[in-house]
Amino acid sequence: MRRLHQDDEVSVSCWTHTGLAVIDGMPLIVVALDLANPIVREARTWRELAERDDLTGLYRRNVAVSVIDDWIAAGDEVMVMFADVDHFKQVNDGYGHAAGDAVLSAIADRLHALSHDDRIVCRYAGDEFLIASRPSVWPHRGFVWQFDEQRYLHDYIAAAAEAATHPLGIDGHERVSISTGEARRRPADSAATLIHRADTAMYRNKAHRVRER
Repeated sequence: MRRLHQDDEVSVSCWTHTGLAVIDGMPLIVVALDLANPIVREARTWRELAERDDLTGLYRRNVAVSVIDDWIAAGDEVMVMFADVDHFKQVNDGYGHAAGDAVLSAIADRLHALSHDDRIVCRYAGDEFLIASRPSVWPHRGFVWQFDEQRYLHDYIAAAAEAATHPLGIDGHERVSISTGEARRRPADSAATLIHRADTAMYRNKAHRVRER
């Protein structure tokens, strides 16, 4: 492996292959360069495109499911929360699909900031978002301090719904709202069963919110 410097001072990695050949009785030294950097960069770009949702830039469902599977396999505590935009069809019908996309993008922009090594956010489907996390625990002088992940996410998602109202320029009863549901990992859970319980909890919450209107 060698590194070459281009005229624009950008370094390029390449494999150098050398060999000896005889053509028409003349000995020749053959040198072949196989550029590696452009291939690696292109592979990373295509992987990023495959993993990210086109509209929101959040991870796609399959990436989040894979991460949850890995956390469960490692024996970690895992919490999954679903967030679903209420009455999203009415937004599309009343303001147009461009407005609907603006709402989803505004929510996604806020949710994206939640991502870190112990939390992943994805656009699960349509107007549904999924947040999976490994709740943080800190031992301190004989006490165990646990971050209230559930309450924090509830408050943060409520703020995301508030931010999503602005692209539409609406208020009052038409303000964007989000229903949520969460589930914590049980010993026998897989990613699929954990996600299913969170999804079921979200629909219960949505039904309750509809009755309160």
